[in-house]
Order: sequence, then structure tokens, then C-alpha cells
Amino acid sequence: MVKGKPQALDCVSGLKGIIDKVLENCSPIAQKQACQLTFHDESQGNIQANVPALVSAINNVLINSIEAGASQISLHAYDDDSHIVVKIVDNGAGLMQSDLVSTSSFFTTKSQGTGLGLSVVQSVMRQHNGALSLCNRQVKGQTEKGCIVLLRFPKIRTSVEASTVEYSHG
Repeated sequence: MVKGKPQALDCVSGLKGIIDKVLENCSPIAQKQACQLTFHDESQGNIQANVPALVSAINNVLINSIEAGASQISLHAYDDDSHIVVKIVDNGAGLMQSDLVSTSSFFTTKSQGTGLGLSVVQSVMRQHNGALSLCNRQVKGQTEKGCIVLLRFPKIRTSVEASTVEYSHG
């Protein structure tokens, strides 16, 4: 976003190129904090994207995980019906209940934070007609250390005959 105005979704892209840019940005930070980043890409489709905004938003999620003390962060991209999903799982401190309740409020537990991080990610996801969901990791009803972030993007389908791009809604 520039001065509160959404930027155009001017690129058709698979998630691999976007996540590669994110990892390029975040890997040096992760290494300094002894955090291992892994990415597994099973996605086949494309999304309509503003690549710089999306890279920035996903960077934000990973930096939050690193700052929450994660030593492992895994990213997994896959197709889900009419969506492409990026699942980010970390073993950091997890989310406070207030983070889970609302990503639109400005809240932080960090001494140097503004509380804008998740709100910015939410805004970028809305710009991409996508959805953001957050939860703490759970194993058999018990909260396990860490958090799961799901980013769901509508998959686009290209019609070869009509040479047009159609959005798949689901």
C-alpha cells in the first residue's frame, strides 16, 4: 500500500518465486538467530499478485516467528480446491489470545514493536482477495509451543482459447 491506497495486482505468479524472495530476505536474519527455515512447494497454480507487497507481508510473518524465539520455521505451499495456501509453522512462543482474536487491532508484546505487523499482513491479504488465519499449535488438545499461519489466495485459471484470465472463487 502506498499512502493508504491499494497497489495493483499486476503480476501472475506462482508462489515459489515469491517465497524464494522471502527466504532470500529472511535467511540471513534466521541464521543469526540460529533458526532453520525450510520451504516445501507442492503448489501448481498461479495467483494475481503485487509481488513486493506480498513478499513484505510474508517477511513480516517470518520475522515475527524469529522474534518469538522460533528455532524452526517451515513453509509449505499447496493447492486446496480453488485456492493456493501457504502454511507457515513455527516453534516459537506462540500467539497471545489477543493476537488470535483480532488482527486488525494494534497490539504487540515486543518492547520495540508498533503492533502493526499482523494488521499489515491482513491488509495485504485482503488486497489479494485472500484470507489470513492464525492459531497456536495443538497436539491432542494441548497447546504446543509455536504457531500456525495460513495464507489462502484465490487461484487463477488461464483460458487458452479465450486468452483471458479468470478468477476462481471458492
